[in-house]
Amino acid sequence: MENNDLDASQSIFDLNPEQRAARLQPATDQVKKDIFAAGLPLVYQDDHCPTESYFIHEYEDGRTYLMLMDMDTRTFTLIKDLTHA
Repeated sequence: MENNDLDASQSIFDLNPEQRAARLQPATDQVKKDIFAAGLPLVYQDDHCPTESYFIHEYEDGRTYLMLMDMDTRTFTLIKDLTHA
């Protein structure tokens, strides 16, 4: 079996990062669909986030923003539009 082939009986903990991403993709797609169906943005952190107070807000229409969360008030401030970055 090649490195990228998926074996459903193989533990997720034994998969390399590419295999793990492929195994989880259907669940990831469903969660994203459910979040957008509820009218909410997908909120996550990635390399654009310099500290734990920064988050990415991705909307169903493709808009993507870098947001800063005030940890005391739990409010967000738009820092940068990443839509076309």
